[in-house]
Amino acid sequence: TSGVLKISSDGGQTWRSASPNVDVMTVDVDPLDPDILYGAGYHGITKSVDGGITWSSINSGLTAQLITALVYGTDNHTLFATTWTGGFWSSADFGVTWMPMGLGQNYLSYVIVDPNNSDHLFAGNGSWHNESYDAGATWSERTFGQTVSSMAFAVNSDLYRGWFGMQVLKSADNGMSWVDVSA
Repeated sequence: TSGVLKISSDGGQTWRSASPNVDVMTVDVDPLDPDILYGAGYHGITKSVDGGITWSSINSGLTAQLITALVYGTDNHTLFATTWTGGFWSSADFGVTWMPMGLGQNYLSYVIVDPNNSDHLFAGNGSWHNESYDAGATWSERTFGQTVSSMAFAVNSDLYRGWFGMQVLKSADNGMSWVDVSA
């Protein structure tokens, strides 16, 4: 079922719906404990500490309910979330409380974290991109020249961006220049 979290404990051989049904657009796993899961979607953010068997809402302070992306910081305790109309949010206490971190009432579809510097982030949508070097406290708008459907950091902090399944570009200089690596 679209939007309902499915869980497998046998490497994907069989699947079951999370109980109760968890309506999510994105899910992230604690990098230090695979039993801790975070789900985000139309009803805010939920958390499971037992591998998805049970879930609880963790929306304290979060006023935006439609969460479009959720990721762990590389410091292993900070969570970052983007929203449909409520900007960028951060939690420094494993999702117990959330604080707005700017970008206003803008639609945001992604957030990525530099694997070597949890303070270095990109957040935005297909055509509007922002960069932060202080974990979202301040932002600078970035222009990449074309619509971006996805972005990711590599382990070495190189940036990759996709363009609707047609092209993959790589930047070794933090997005200042790009090389087509899709061939």
